[in-house]
Amino acid sequence: MAQRVIGLDVGTNAVRAVEVELGDRPQVRRMGQVALASGAVIDGEVVDVAVVALALRRLWTEAGFTSRNARVGMSSPRVIVRTIEMPLMAHAELISTITLQLEDYVPLAADDTVFGVRALDWTRLGQPNQQLLAATHREAIQPLLEAMADADLNVIAVDVLPAALALALTPALSPSLIASESLEQVDVIVSIGAGTLVVVAARQGEAVFSRILTSVCGSKVTERIAKDMGIDVVEAERHKRMAASIDPESASIASATAEVIGEVRASLDFYAEQPDAMPVRQLLLTGGGSLLTGLAAALRDEFGVPVTMADPFVNVKMGNTGFEPADLPDVAPYLAAAMGVALATMRPKDRRIDLTPMKAVHRSGDARRAAVVMGAVLLVGAIGGTYVRTRSEISGASSEVAAVRVDLTQAQADVVAHQNTDPISSVGPLADASAIAASVAARNVDWFALQAAVEASGATIGVAVSSFQGVVDPPAAADIATASTGTTGPAGPAAAAAAPLGRLTLTATAPDMNAIAAWLDVVAADPRFDEPWVAGLTVIDQAAGSVVQFTMDVGVTNLNVVVRGPGQAATT
Repeated sequence: MAQRVIGLDVGTNAVRAVEVELGDRPQVRRMGQVALASGAVIDGEVVDVAVVALALRRLWTEAGFTSRNARVGMSSPRVIVRTIEMPLMAHAELISTITLQLEDYVPLAADDTVFGVRALDWTRLGQPNQQLLAATHREAIQPLLEAMADADLNVIAVDVLPAALALALTPALSPSLIASESLEQVDVIVSIGAGTLVVVAARQGEAVFSRILTSVCGSKVTERIAKDMGIDVVEAERHKRMAASIDPESASIASATAEVIGEVRASLDFYAEQPDAMPVRQLLLTGGGSLLTGLAAALRDEFGVPVTMADPFVNVKMGNTGFEPADLPDVAPYLAAAMGVALATMRPKDRRIDLTPMKAVHRSGDARRAAVVMGAVLLVGAIGGTYVRTRSEISGASSEVAAVRVDLTQAQADVVAHQNTDPISSVGPLADASAIAASVAARNVDWFALQAAVEASGATIGVAVSSFQGVVDPPAAADIATASTGTTGPAGPAAAAAAPLGRLTLTATAPDMNAIAAWLDVVAADPRFDEPWVAGLTVIDQAAGSVVQFTMDVGVTNLNVVVRGPGQAATT
């Protein structure tokens, strides 16, 4: 059987889902909607977990979905979606790097934030460093996850609605159109839900800019119509969707239309200020509020571009969903988000957004376990006992490592340079060329032996090292002065005790968190190493099960120095 996936949209007034069979042309197999009581979801976030869970149970029963696994979309003003530029690197390293710099990209406290990142689909067009970053507050997601769990549903991933809408309504171009002028334009999606207004600038199925607002939304429009006409909100909702039943010149309609246009205008003005902004080709309307009488014509007059009702079914096949073809235009405005969430599964796993926080794993007995928090990764390690590196410490250590990464070859080149200059003016009154050479020699690490030791220590517990990079601290003036007197300094090969000398950064995979923590114990107990800690990690699904890929930074001590005597081979 072809792979099927269920995309879920938890809206303000209803929960909606579609089941899609993936393939060259995806096919919709089932879809449905169940209404929510007022107040269960506010501003795109779950408030009443029990009510939402009950609605989800009804939806699964009435629609007859074939799986209890679902991808769910997240829509909240606290969701941030933006593009960033990063150097080419493995996905695990990308996550680690952004974790350390998260507050540079989003105005959220790193410890309270979950984020996801993936390369944009047009990287094949010569822009390999552009990434889509999505982030939100951890507490904004937690009630949604609780409602899913209470409904006995498994969350495969938490996507963001701006990205889902872009994928569903502005599909990627075919190869024959890649060089066309449409690449230099964006389509702007205006999704008016009951609780949120989402404005997305999209290009080739990618959200390059978005705003999520609650000041203007479908429920507020309905309330205004109800007050203006002296009717209840249920009747007002019916009138809002029936063009012939309400005067488009009425005060409530005119006011609501003006507010929508104002927010769309503000969003487009803000987008136009971005350095990579492009002209708008068309506006695409979706969501229940997009049915507001006269809205499409008013937007067309205001912005001077085509305005159409978006169709999430245009590029998919329709199976026996229980809906007649004539009914599809009526349901289309409500299912675009769920469609996009489902279709994101067609991308490779490392090219999907997922804001699902990883569950923390706590210590049990003598086993050392890692507590992992997606978005601000902290790992529990061990040096005689368990300790935690805070984010600020990780950031500081990362900066220190970057500051001292001087290649040994460069250091040796400095020796030659010093030989041709006045040693007194270069490095201090006690330094000469031989002292500089002696200091550099005291930093000549046997990296081959060190790599073999690292790999051997991890192999017994299932840790496999895939990349290995070592650097040494540059010689300080005090060290050079000490070397010139013939006294063994703390970094010298004859030091009485291990002392820091440099840093080692490596990437490795492990079967689970326990294996990583166990390896930290082994490394920490070895006097050749100092303060091992994990800067970032990610879980990778494979056919035989999941593995954890991580980046580790560890200090290198002077016990790794190559000692050379007259006529001697290198030893450690």
